[in-house]
Amino acid sequence: MKELIKRIIREESVSNNDLDMKVLNFLRRRARVAKQNVADIEVVSIMFDGTDYGFNSLQSKKKMESIIIELLYSFELFQDMFDMPTNEYNSYRQKIVKTIRYFLNELMKNERFS
Repeated sequence: MKELIKRIIREESVSNNDLDMKVLNFLRRRARVAKQNVADIEVVSIMFDGTDYGFNSLQSKKKMESIIIELLYSFELFQDMFDMPTNEYNSYRQKIVKTIRYFLNELMKNERFS
């Protein structure tokens, strides 16, 4: 029952209108997960097929976001939204960042790394 409530809240908090499904599907299709034990610490590595981009569970979430933004920019999946001043409201930039954070939260939940 508790898990059901959590799932419903999570689904309501992020609707499909808030996410860029093209970017989310791109990330889901290319992400490959590998687990390794290093000195009694389980390290989860995520690599993206066809690229040299990747990160592991020892990096900060902000660093993971930066790597994904670089990956998306290299594949030209979004307009030049980061060329404009950051103090201006840009709904598209906000949508991309929400999508990336949603993807990372989904990965962390499924792979059990923090």
